[in-house]
Amino acid sequence: MEFHIRKPVEYEKIISDNTSRNIELTRHRMAVQQLLDARDNNENLISRLDEYIKCYDNVHKSLLPAQKLQKQPSFHWIVDSKAISSSCWKFESIVSRTVLASLMQSKGAAHLKDNEYKHASKSFKIAVDKHTEAINVLKSWKWKLPSTNHIIVQSSWHVSQAHHLQSMQNLCMLCVGLENELSSNNLYKISQRAMSSAVKSIAFWPGKPSTLKLCQSMQHFISADMLWEREEYGGSIERLQSWFGHDTINTFGFTKLQEEFDKVPFLLKERIQVNNGAYFDPVKAVTPLPTPEEVIYMGPIDVPHPQSTRNIPEEPGPHEERAQELPIVLG
Repeated sequence: MEFHIRKPVEYEKIISDNTSRNIELTRHRMAVQQLLDARDNNENLISRLDEYIKCYDNVHKSLLPAQKLQKQPSFHWIVDSKAISSSCWKFESIVSRTVLASLMQSKGAAHLKDNEYKHASKSFKIAVDKHTEAINVLKSWKWKLPSTNHIIVQSSWHVSQAHHLQSMQNLCMLCVGLENELSSNNLYKISQRAMSSAVKSIAFWPGKPSTLKLCQSMQHFISADMLWEREEYGGSIERLQSWFGHDTINTFGFTKLQEEFDKVPFLLKERIQVNNGAYFDPVKAVTPLPTPEEVIYMGPIDVPHPQSTRNIPEEPGPHEERAQELPIVLG
């Protein structure tokens, strides 16, 4: 999203007391306005915008409900070429946080290009926090003019954005887990968390690019490894055959995940050869993984991978035993 400040606000001409603090707030906003127009130093913009939000919050909280202002403020912004404005102080608080969330999301995407998954996750986390703060402000804003009927002042949109970014965070964690050769059991849990967040994002605001298919693809990819480890060779092969090779998967800049998908044709060929030469396990569907519709109603719990479909329950393999001992901490 593109943001610009349309008109300046001189806080010292609005609030009569503590003039030096109000002048400082005006200067912070002017600096943000200039940096948004130039867009030649995003790091400086992020820093100055964060300072503005903190200073703005302090001034806003100090205002008494019955305090008389010299004049009513008017906050004018341009969001994706559309002019929006309001005289409500909560509006300015929401928009500034949305701008910062957007900048941190872009910063996270830049880290993804450099395969810096931990740094990307931290940027996405800050973006989630800003959307959450905007949601809390919106809860106390009970009445809006039609002129402010924009998506950035809709609670559902911010909730959706937060879930989408949480999905991206979990995908970052998944990449780190793959690099560190984490157990399939733990990788499966992370992929399911990513999918759960992706589903919730769609539920609150449909129609925008979603990580759902990417999350499901990784979930099925890891599940195929788990089936192979527990000697369900035919089920592992069927899972790869049914899910991959039919259409393109948007990896959202996750190079590590794209590398894993690129291995599927070779992995599938190898497993078919091994199965045909040694195990002769029938290639057929096994217990399906939970659907997005089921996951969204399961709550904040890690649903375990479906149990073996064989008649005689098998002892957990060494990979599964090790997985039970490992917490998912990749910070």
